[in-house]
Amino acid sequence: KDKEITINREYFSEGLNIPFESKLRNNALFLSFCSSYNGEISGRIKEFITNKISFENDTAFYYTATNSMVDNGKKDIVLTWLKDAGLIFNDIAIDKKYPSLPVLLSKNVFGLKGEIIGNVRMELSGEESVGTQKYYSLIGKLYNKFEIGGLFVSDEIDSNFHPSLLRKIIGMFNNPAINKANA
Repeated sequence: KDKEITINREYFSEGLNIPFESKLRNNALFLSFCSSYNGEISGRIKEFITNKISFENDTAFYYTATNSMVDNGKKDIVLTWLKDAGLIFNDIAIDKKYPSLPVLLSKNVFGLKGEIIGNVRMELSGEESVGTQKYYSLIGKLYNKFEIGGLFVSDEIDSNFHPSLLRKIIGMFNNPAINKANA
């Protein structure tokens, strides 16, 4: 409480042997501090939290989880999720040569009679809507949570989403065929 720390001797004895009075910063959590001293209990708690909770707005790795799916043979799953959301693409390429163009999406071009007359590649981050970019970034994170379980935290998930897409995402959490681990 405030700057005073009370340690439960029965359940968290590892906290008794750590020099927190002189080394704990005002802006540090005691649990993280104990973990940094290789505390067994605090380390397990920190690992659980790290593995079980995903934060949607982690912009440092915006497309990483979905791109990893594409790179690891799950491109069809990503394309299916996009299609189920009304975003019809027929291919995804991760262009590693040009970091500024990491995700290229392909779409068919149709003629006046509905026939396919070509194909066009578009840069996800430059030529697609912010909503499409956001949904693409969520696919890998959500897929992971639906496979292994855990908690998914998102602030203003409705931002840049059409209401039908938001309903689709919420529905995925309630669909046991998709949310296999009850995330």
